[in-house]
Amino acid sequence: MIWLAWLANAALATDVIVPEFRAAPGSSEAGAEIVYAAMLEALAARGMNPLDGDDLEPLVGPMAKNCAEDMDCPANIYEVVPATLAVLGTVKMDDNELRAELSFYRRGFEDPVEMFSASFQADMADRFAVDAALVAEDALRLNPDELMVAGSIALDRPATVRKDALGVIVPPPAPEKPDKRKMVPAETRPPLAPGRITQKAMRPDQERRYMGLSRGLYEEFQASGLSRVEYLAEKRYRAKTFYVELSPGVVFGDVQRRYAVRTALIEDGPGTFRAVGSYERDQFLPSTAFSMVFGAGYAPTWWLDLGLNVGMEFPRKELITGFEAYASKVDYDRGNLCDGCASQTVFQPATALTLLVEPRVRFVLAPTGPVKPYLIGGWSTRFNDRYQTPDLEQVAFQDRPGVQTYGPMGGAGFGIDPRKRAGAFIESTYTHLLGPGILDVGRQYVQSIPEPTVGTGAVLTVRLGVVSRF
Repeated sequence: MIWLAWLANAALATDVIVPEFRAAPGSSEAGAEIVYAAMLEALAARGMNPLDGDDLEPLVGPMAKNCAEDMDCPANIYEVVPATLAVLGTVKMDDNELRAELSFYRRGFEDPVEMFSASFQADMADRFAVDAALVAEDALRLNPDELMVAGSIALDRPATVRKDALGVIVPPPAPEKPDKRKMVPAETRPPLAPGRITQKAMRPDQERRYMGLSRGLYEEFQASGLSRVEYLAEKRYRAKTFYVELSPGVVFGDVQRRYAVRTALIEDGPGTFRAVGSYERDQFLPSTAFSMVFGAGYAPTWWLDLGLNVGMEFPRKELITGFEAYASKVDYDRGNLCDGCASQTVFQPATALTLLVEPRVRFVLAPTGPVKPYLIGGWSTRFNDRYQTPDLEQVAFQDRPGVQTYGPMGGAGFGIDPRKRAGAFIESTYTHLLGPGILDVGRQYVQSIPEPTVGTGAVLTVRLGVVSRF
């Protein structure tokens, strides 16, 4: 316990804590170790008494080693160690060339107050560390008023160290690397989406999560030399975007509604009839219809779209009415229906209006590129309008309310993204209808029953649409 108390006292006396630096994804740990050792030596030489990862581990545990990967660090270290400044670093090593990015965090501030980054040869690590120690001194001197604007002076991109506190650096000539930005001609590069992607400086792990990239894509982004907006636009990357869609289409299957009603009448007196009961059959039959659908949603990551479709469909609907008239209750009970005592009217089919509501998800199978296949799942509900059945002089037929057809939906399609913000898609979906089923009641009242027919129990849609993302 004596040694733990000693460490705690040492922590209380320090100004600067330096958790272990992190190697960039796919890079050798050696580069991080070289820069880390040089940084600790440079800070100590300027009298800042830094606490390194070995000093911090007994006090804060694993945070001393993996602070650069922890979104809550170094704030969680400040809760234990009352230092003033924390230095976090990420180093990428390419042959003998190092690229170091340092973030300087003051207590009480979520974002770094200073950023310092540079590219240099491995044997120049000491000179880089001297400059970084000077930046640390500046960060310690900043007063609260300066801290409110310090973030605005952080470097957005790495610089190459040419001159530092010890003099001019003349590194050996590096082999010329191709400018990957030239691979996309300026006249064909997709336009940038303003306002959605910040250029604020971030640690690499924060930046990767902010952009929603996989590790492989983030390494490609780092090597591309492009800004965040340029890279996401060039790759047509959908993550963290809202979208709206408009899609006309064709609907097949059980979309045409048929309602048949036949009433039995008994003559009570000259020209006076009363209804005994009615037979009714209400169902959906196979047909086709035009549709227009509006959709909106959000893509939290590249492989998932969460959306809601609302639209209108214009199927046909049929109406059949009829009656059977009996001279007396006795004739009715015996089924004596005279010739010419029955009538049936088949109305010309009319255009109906159906409202579609469809919450859905898309599972996108490709993160980048102009063509992205996807799978669809969801739930479809169609709200069908009512029947206002025309009456005869002696017969008042039953009206029918609106009904809903509904069921689970699935399908597939592919999106075409010529630009990041605008695109098109074509898709086909299948809905298995669970309701409302067939209404068939009142058979006991009439003799002539229409021949029953059944539908397919499914709806198939094909849509071609346009989409805008923002």
